[in-house]
Amino acid sequence: MAGEIEPPVGPPLGFPNCPRCTYLRTGPPRTCLACAAQTFEGIAPNACPVCNQMPTGDTCPNWLCTDPARRISRIRAIAYFSGPLRSTILEYKYNGGHGWSLIFGRLIVAWLDRHPRAHPPDLIIAKEPRVNNLRG
Repeated sequence: MAGEIEPPVGPPLGFPNCPRCTYLRTGPPRTCLACAAQTFEGIAPNACPVCNQMPTGDTCPNWLCTDPARRISRIRAIAYFSGPLRSTILEYKYNGGHGWSLIFGRLIVAWLDRHPRAHPPDLIIAKEPRVNNLRG
């Protein structure tokens, strides 16, 4: 039938091999998230319930979490900024790897689909933690 999308052939290639994966254009975004989650450093179960950062001892290192004047109720993260995800984000931001925007978009769509909320997010942003050497 004309216009019908062919199903992907074979298993996903694994993050960060996404640009060559047949699922990128024809597979559902949930496949991309499940594949990438095997590589990502997932949010720890004992992470801060407000910002998802790892606590130092019994407290969160993020000053915002205890600020009585904060205007946000929750920050949700898909994964920690580490490993292949970190190097891919830096490639995207600083070396012209703009093809990653489609992949990152698919990951966000799949994450939102997996975590439905009675109160959906008001704002979605890409957040990069402070690091001393962004290109290193």
